[in-house]
Formats: sequence, structure tokens, C-alpha cells
Amino acid sequence: MFGKVILSASQVEKINSLVPKQFRKDSWIKKDFKDTNGIFQHIRDYRDKKTSFLASKKNELEFLNKKGLEEINLKILDLKISKIILFNIEPFEAKPIGMVDIGIVKKFSSSSTGNRFENGMVGYAIEQAFDDVWAKNNAQENALNEVKIEFLKKTASLYPECNMIFKFESEFREMGSSGNVFIYLKGTASIGDNSGMEEIKSEKSRLLNEFEVKKEELTKQIQIIQEEYNFIQENIGKIPKSKSEIEKMLGK
Repeated sequence: MFGKVILSASQVEKINSLVPKQFRKDSWIKKDFKDTNGIFQHIRDYRDKKTSFLASKKNELEFLNKKGLEEINLKILDLKISKIILFNIEPFEAKPIGMVDIGIVKKFSSSSTGNRFENGMVGYAIEQAFDDVWAKNNAQENALNEVKIEFLKKTASLYPECNMIFKFESEFREMGSSGNVFIYLKGTASIGDNSGMEEIKSEKSRLLNEFEVKKEELTKQIQIIQEEYNFIQENIGKIPKSKSEIEKMLGK
């Protein structure tokens, strides 16, 4: 066979059995087996892309297995601390389970005095679910908010069952004339009636379901890619690399 002569039916059948489905043709000609830019080169390039894609998907699955549950727990923690109710009064209709406190030094670009805090910060009587309040672009209020979030995280870590905090108090001490302020928060972790916590259960279930679905999808993708890669590896050496190898490798 020379030039554009079509390969025999048996040769066409043989070459189609050696290449991935998307490369198969109803007829092949000698020109398809050029020394350069022929079917062998196309399959080899396709295999190399599959190799990179397979590695990428495996890395994605590995990352999901390592960090997926951790990210879910962080999201649930953020949701939980947003639902903890704070009171500055003695516990009532709730079971105290332990004390929590935290102290952090915050640095301000300008002087922050105790009087400033007393004018607008000390003596908060918090009787509502915590969310992103106090967002007033005020450095002192933002600092207190940051410490409060750390306080709630610590509470959730020490007492996972806590859904209320009583006797919540805040203290502020300016450290010399540096502008740095020591912020100290404390309270009594308790368990009481907090319907807002019900949302956490459904949200955690939703996130875990998403995690499992994504994990399953990635596993299936990897399996499909791996099978195709294995097929190429098994057969690429049987594909003619040039016109002169056609009959030798495919028969007549």
C-alpha cells in the first residue's frame, strides 16, 4: 500500500483495538502513520496529558482526605460560636459546666486609654446571639471583637456542649503609654435552651454529605483515568510509529 491507500479491514480493526475510543476511525491510510505527527505521537501526547491529569486528581483527593473534614469542623465551629448566647448575669434555667477566660494584648496605632473603653466598651450586657456585631470601623471595638471570637473558640473547644455563657465580663488595662491594651474576657460556660443550635446539626449533615459526594466523584474520575492510562500503556508499543511498520505490526 502506498500514498493514500486505505488499510485493509483487518488492519483497521487491529489499530482500532489498540487506540482509545476517541481516536478510532472507520478507515485508516498510510499517511496516518507518519514518522512525525502520526497516530503514535498523538497517542503518546494524549497519554502524557492523562498522566498529568491523573496526578492532579490524585493530589486533589489526597488534599480532600486530609483537609476536607478539618475545613468542615472549622465551618461548624464558626457557626457554633455565632449561636452561643452571652449573658452578663448569673446563670438561670441553665446548667453551669465550667469557667472560661482569655487575655490578649492588642496594639493600637494611637493611644487607647481606659477612659475611652469606659465610655463605650466596658459593661456590655449581651443578651442576644453572637454574630458579626460592632462592625463600626473602630479599632478598639474591632480589637474587642477579635478577642471575643477567640474567647468563644476556646469555650467551644473546652466545652463542646456549651450553648450559653453567663457572667460574661470584660476588662481592659492600658500597658503604659505604648498604646497597647490588655483585653481580658471571662464567663461561665453553660448548657441551656438555645434553639439556634439546631441549625448546626443540619448544616454539619449537609457539609458531610457534600464531602462524601465529592470524594466519591473524585474516586470515580481517578478510576476512569487510570483505566484509560493503563490501556494506553499496554497497547502503545503495538502501534506503528511509521509507514514502514504497518504490515510488520498490524499484519495485512
